[in-house]
Amino acid sequence: MNPNRIGITYPTTSAGIHSLLQDLTCLQCRAVLLEWQSQRIIAEG
Repeated sequence: MNPNRIGITYPTTSAGIHSLLQDLTCLQCRAVLLEWQSQRIIAEG
């Protein structure tokens, strides 16, 4: 874990989510983020 990345925030925009996906190394974390994003898109209709 990079201590310089602790506490970093990402916007909930498409670009922010893309940046977060680039930084996440945990496959399960990436899957949860992608599921959250798809549920958000469905809810926004």
